[in-house]
Parts: sequence; structure tokens; C-alpha cells
Amino acid sequence: MNTSVTIESSEPRRRRRIRPAADMLRRAARRADIARQLRRRDVSSVLIGIALGVAGLWMPRAIDHHAQHRARAAVVAPSDLSARPAVAMAPDPAAPTSPAATSLPRASDGLFYATALIDGQPVRFLVDTGASVVTLTADDARRLDIMPDARAAGRADTANGRAVFGWTRIDTVDVAGRRIEDVRAAVLEKDAGVSLLGQNLLSRLGTVRIEKDRLILG
Repeated sequence: MNTSVTIESSEPRRRRRIRPAADMLRRAARRADIARQLRRRDVSSVLIGIALGVAGLWMPRAIDHHAQHRARAAVVAPSDLSARPAVAMAPDPAAPTSPAATSLPRASDGLFYATALIDGQPVRFLVDTGASVVTLTADDARRLDIMPDARAAGRADTANGRAVFGWTRIDTVDVAGRRIEDVRAAVLEKDAGVSLLGQNLLSRLGTVRIEKDRLILG
């Protein structure tokens, strides 16, 4: 009788000992699962950061929504790219004469255009404060005998849709009475309207502001 009582009373104790151990194992498994999820999130965040960084380094930013809206129907390359717009001239006496000006009138399409000398040859540009870099159309690049680096190609969204481009460097850009040297530029694979004066050049000219219907450079 004493033996049977001892056996019956020891079973619940054994089960009571086993249950806490199982609970501890389950808790440990949950903690390990949570740690794995956090590690995955951290890795995903790093990968997203790398992707965004590469995109910022290798791709020109898309034109802002307002510029896209204005330029979608208006950006068309003129038949005579050497034509010079009627603009006020304000050259720097120390710089070579440039066909562009510091004061640009608003065109009939509501945008601002400037003619710049690219390595001594005139090119008509749309002044686009929403473009991150100077962008040359395929036609302008061919005319200037500029070849992009085929090893550094990319894709970007423009006012005319998705565009494939390559990188190049321009030795000199004469615009707004100033000479800017060593300018990085994107060259579009297919012709897409008009070349763009982007922020990497405009920022080197100084202030860019609009006064009534004129754009002031520098």
C-alpha cells in the first residue's frame, strides 16, 4: 500500500518537472525566431540602403512632377540647334564670349532655354532645375563627337518616358558668361527632345532664380 502511494505521488512531480522544461524550450525557440526575423529586417534595410545609394550615384534623378507635366508636350529639339535665342547678354570680361546669357526669357511653352558652348560648339539646352545632371540627346552627342562610356550605362525616368543612358565628361561648358570645366553628363541612347542643363552645372553658376518672366543665372 505504501509502495503504490509512493509511485502515484511521484508521477505528478515528474510531470511538473517536465512541463517547466518544455515551456523553457518553447520560449527559447520563440526568442530565437524573433532574433532571426530581426536579423532579416536588418539585412533587408542594409540592402535597400545600398540599392538607394547606387541609384543616387549612377542614375540621374527623374525630373520633378511639375517639370514633367510642363515638358511632356513641349520638349522638342529644334531643327537648327545652332540657333541662338534672343536673350540679354551679360558676359564676364575674363571669360570667353558665350552665346548664352545670365538673363533668359520665358519661351512660348513656358520653359527657359539657353545656348551653351560645349567644347566650343553651340548646343541649345532646356534649363531644368529638376534634372540632377547635364543630359545630352543622342543627336547632340553625335554632332559633338562625344562617345559615352559603354561600361557605365544606366536607365532613368525622363519627361519622355524610360531612357537608357551612358556617362561621359565634357571638358568645357561656356554658359551665362562663364566657363565651367570637367562637367559630368549623361548621354541618352535614343534621341529624346532637347538636351538638359542639370543641377551639377547650375549649382556651379551660383543662384538660379525667376524674376517675372525671366530666369536669372548666377
